[in-house]
Amino acid sequence: MVITRGNTAVAYQQTQGQEAAVERQVRYQRRLRLSPMAVYGLVLALAVLIALLYLSQYALLAHLNLQINSMKGRIETLERENRDLERQAAHLASLERIERVAREELGMLPCQQVRYLAVADSPSPANTPESHTQELKGDETVPRLAGWLRLKTAQARDSAQ
Repeated sequence: MVITRGNTAVAYQQTQGQEAAVERQVRYQRRLRLSPMAVYGLVLALAVLIALLYLSQYALLAHLNLQINSMKGRIETLERENRDLERQAAHLASLERIERVAREELGMLPCQQVRYLAVADSPSPANTPESHTQELKGDETVPRLAGWLRLKTAQARDSAQ
């Protein structure tokens, strides 16, 4: 094998095993050697890739912020509409409005006298039907009802004649 250094050539003899190892080492060094332009190209490509990833993430973030703002606006609109509907429901359910509609549109009149009827939960000896009929006989309700009926029948006869 001949190795040239400067203007001097040195020749020495190597064994076959050593020659094969030297050839492999030379091939390996040739294979891994990259020109400076190739290194700059790889660095530039890597920088562009990182910049594109950053910009895509920034664009995605801006898009999501836009969606969040539009959803907040929609939520505010729906809450305002919900408050208006609750106010309208409260107005429609107010007793004054119901009374006015009953009087004006349905022609109803307010009750003049309220009467309550007591109902026992379970029958007791004092609340049996027999005790009620005995109370009615002794009460003056029956004679008053009979007098009222006589008066009405007499008025009907007079008007018929």
